[in-house]
Amino acid sequence: MSFDPSDPGSIETAITEIARIVDEKLGDYGSNPIVAQMADGMKEAYRQGILEKAAAARLEGDEA
Repeated sequence: MSFDPSDPGSIETAITEIARIVDEKLGDYGSNPIVAQMADGMKEAYRQGILEKAAAARLEGDEA
């Protein structure tokens, strides 16, 4: 998943897209409470990863 680390809209779009992908992959299993809880954890982990990657990229840009 690519995004512009200096564009908050691009970051938000990436987060939304990864959540959509997780939901899509779960299909009918997403209605299972245990699976839904795991999916929420995955979405949060991906969200944090995207935010950390964006922050790191901005820091690299500032150091250049």
